[in-house]
Amino acid sequence: MKPVELPFPEPLCAPGTVQAYTEFRLPDIHTMVDFASEHYHELRIGVRSRITRIMNMIDRFLGGWLPALGWTTLYARIQFQHERFSVVKAKEQRQRKILGIIVASGAMLGASIVAAGIVSLQPRITSMLSVSTASHLSQMFSLSA
Repeated sequence: MKPVELPFPEPLCAPGTVQAYTEFRLPDIHTMVDFASEHYHELRIGVRSRITRIMNMIDRFLGGWLPALGWTTLYARIQFQHERFSVVKAKEQRQRKILGIIVASGAMLGASIVAAGIVSLQPRITSMLSVSTASHLSQMFSLSA
């Protein structure tokens, strides 16, 4: 069998260039695969999750009303900006951490308000319960006698 002759007698790039480029882009390739997997999960399960919908609403709100903070949705960051995927992932993780803190703070504030309302209404509730319980008990004992 005859050896294959290449149309170019010399390589098109310096030795080691392809390997260096591969090492440079490898984190981006892993990130692209991670994004694809997360996107599939969000489309498959996340669209039915209330928490995911709330987080996406807050994400869009912050991106629309506070663009000076650099807050951008993942879709906009990937489609309309020219950043490496590994950089996009780092920014997205930072935003998710901040968003988680915002949602957790809101939940804690809501729980605190509910708890304060229950504590402030507790004397009224116990007095109503004691009156209704006392009248119920007196009716029960008067019927049995």
